[in-house]
Amino acid sequence: MADIAKPWPLKFELESDYSNFKYWKSCVESYLEGEGLVEITCGSGSEVDDDTVREDKAKKWRAKRGKALYILKTTINKDLHRYIEHAKTPRDAWCILNSLKLYKFQLHKFPIGGDRKYREHGLIAERAKEVYEAAEQGKFETLEDIVMDYPITASGKNGLHVVAEFGHIDAMHKLLDRASAESLSSIDNQGNTILHKAAIAGKRAMVHAILSKNSSLVTARNHMGETPLFLAALHGHEDVFACLATQVDQQSERGECCLRRNDGATILHVAVNGEFYDLALEIIEVYPTLGFARDEKGVWPLHILAMSPKSFKSGTIYYPTNVGVSPSVLMETIGKVIYSRCPWIGRVYRTKQKHEWTKELVRVMVERDSKYSYEHDGKNPQKKHKSSYVHLGVESTENGIESPLILAVKQDIVEAVKEILKVFPEAVGFLDKDGKNILLLAAEYRAEKVFKILRSMGRVTTNMVLGIDKEGNSVLHLAAKLQSYRPPHIRGSSQHMQWEILWYKIVKHVCPPCIIPHKNLEGQTARELFTVTHNGLLKEGEQWLKEGAKSCMIVSTLIATILYATCFAVPGGNQPNGLPNFLHNSSFRIYMDYLEWSLFASSLSLAFFTSILTTRYEEEDFYFMLPMKYIVAATCLFLSTIGGVAIFSYAYILQTDGIFTSSHVVGKISFFISMTSQIFVYIDSLISTIMYCVLILFEELGKRIRF
Repeated sequence: MADIAKPWPLKFELESDYSNFKYWKSCVESYLEGEGLVEITCGSGSEVDDDTVREDKAKKWRAKRGKALYILKTTINKDLHRYIEHAKTPRDAWCILNSLKLYKFQLHKFPIGGDRKYREHGLIAERAKEVYEAAEQGKFETLEDIVMDYPITASGKNGLHVVAEFGHIDAMHKLLDRASAESLSSIDNQGNTILHKAAIAGKRAMVHAILSKNSSLVTARNHMGETPLFLAALHGHEDVFACLATQVDQQSERGECCLRRNDGATILHVAVNGEFYDLALEIIEVYPTLGFARDEKGVWPLHILAMSPKSFKSGTIYYPTNVGVSPSVLMETIGKVIYSRCPWIGRVYRTKQKHEWTKELVRVMVERDSKYSYEHDGKNPQKKHKSSYVHLGVESTENGIESPLILAVKQDIVEAVKEILKVFPEAVGFLDKDGKNILLLAAEYRAEKVFKILRSMGRVTTNMVLGIDKEGNSVLHLAAKLQSYRPPHIRGSSQHMQWEILWYKIVKHVCPPCIIPHKNLEGQTARELFTVTHNGLLKEGEQWLKEGAKSCMIVSTLIATILYATCFAVPGGNQPNGLPNFLHNSSFRIYMDYLEWSLFASSLSLAFFTSILTTRYEEEDFYFMLPMKYIVAATCLFLSTIGGVAIFSYAYILQTDGIFTSSHVVGKISFFISMTSQIFVYIDSLISTIMYCVLILFEELGKRIRF
């Protein structure tokens, strides 16, 4: 050991920020190799156990280990020394120093002392895996020996973080009893404490246990400025939120920072964004000022609601006039019945509650509307003295953010529009940045439900319909211009063209005569604009109908051919005089009746599909004639198909009667199943076109359309 007293040849040390780590490591490895110590320090060979070798050999190994440890400890910064001062072997110290580099210099949380499990590069990962598996299963026996003062994962989590993530309260209680103050307040790479993790997991008992050890954690903010209370709202944990809110109220001097994160978003913003509307109502009741709070971009919770049409009844299949908006009309109808008659059933009950909560939220937030802006990190809102309704009724945008009324009109959220107009009726006269009032916006964005309630406002509608935007467009121009939006019940280009024409006529019927010939700044009337913008859609609709008609004509021709041949090849054959053998059988008479009207239906279907192919395909043809022809042709094809199945079923009964005792039952069951499935297909295929024709009848008769 006398050589240890020699002057140390390396004139530098490993910096605490690891800025010279590569250079230090290379030099130390070279020196250790020259001294014959590299194998016991950073090699992969097995170590010698002092208890299993002779005393003289054990002394030599202890001397080598001591020398290697001395080299490592005297070539590192004194701030790093504490992490290896209790290391038993140079290999333990070497692994710790390398792990400090691996985990992005989380020095203040790394182990003080060594552990033989932390070897080479994979040992920390193995330990992390072991702790994760034990935490997942709640095995405290495995967790009780973990060190909680350093990270065991690349994301900087210590043992308490991992246990909090999995929500095992018994294991957490035992770990908290022996946890140091440093481990309780430690943070991971995102700045989350164990209370943050418990709030995310939604475990109220764990949150209460952690607070009993360190109540100051309730105001701790992570790198995004989120407190445990904020994360509880973000993940919709009502019970955890209530527990944390009580603690926050006791620390009212720091309460404001607990309600916002760095971008100015409040707990109400994230609750609404996560669709936790019941929690949002509780938040706005406890913190009423958040009802009109804005983030740094000027967004307030009502903006988020106005961009969530699916959160309102009008944006779902349960709204009475939303027909054909889902793949199956049958399931849609069943859902509507359950929603209106049996709302207590599972998912439907939760959906109906959600719709009620969103309406109540809109009402409360509109009533508490005001003007706010924020400083740098969103912690301190600064009130502006302006009219409380100005952004709902006069200004369309602020900081590039459209007003909730505009967003609600564009999304056709009729509930939100009604609540806003109820509180601020003067908002009907507001103009957006392009000079459009809400009636013009409803016409432009095909907001059928909103347009209906505005249309019913009488004198107010008369004033709004005269509005002209900055480009000289009237409400009829905006209805005439093809938009990228397509209603969800539209299937195919042909139906899209039909609905565009119908929408144009609906808007036209509310316009006074002076609007119809009006020209915009480009010198176009509304009709001219419609023709120009819909030219491509008209061609697509023509192609869609022709291709469908050709395919259906082939099917109709095959059915008609088979039915015609069946007239002369009846079941049971004919008598010598040419009469059928089953002439007096009741099933045979039904068989012949089906054969007669099926052949007629297939022939009529063929005629109408031929008429569709030869149509001139002008704009007005899509309004009434083509939809009616398509409905008649498709209905006849459907009837002929049903008839063909019925003919087969009764032919089977006639041929097997007396041979199979179950022939009547099998034949009728097969007919019923086939007919039922075809009815569903027929309804799903034609429901939009049928609705369209019904609306045309109402509109042309001068009645209000029921969207």
